Amino acid sequence: MNRANKGLLSQLYPTTKFVFLLSAILLGAIYDWKFGYFIILPLTMVLALFEGKFFPFFKKVVAALIVFVVFIFLFKVMLDNSDSTILFQWQFITIKTQGLIDGFNQTSILVIIAATVILFFETTDVEDFMISLQQMNVSHLVSYVFLATLQM
Repeated sequence: MNRANKGLLSQLYPTTKFVFLLSAILLGAIYDWKFGYFIILPLTMVLALFEGKFFPFFKKVVAALIVFVVFIFLFKVMLDNSDSTILFQWQFITIKTQGLIDGFNQTSILVIIAATVILFFETTDVEDFMISLQQMNVSHLVSYVFLATLQM
């Protein structure tokens, strides 16, 4: 594992970064939308900035999220049939408070997953990750399936 001339995050052991990824996703499922948008997303951007990979990271996050997040958010907001406060109404479009909260909660999970996974692969060589899995005595078959999935 060649870690010379790399940023601090790239020097971390691959499974350590993978544990951070899984922890962030788990915490995002537990906490509400503010955690994903105000803590995880800025944290991953700052880490990518310190790593010197901000622009590639940012381009990938925006490309991966813009369509899905906007699409899911708009559907969740406009198809809400709760009895919450109406914030905006025009013809058939009605935006309610609960619809906004539900939209933010669902898209927050997508943002957390995409941002942490993209940061993980921006800062981790796949070969290093496979070596670390084998050193943890993970089955060769599982490592191969994981590697094949990542290269798709």
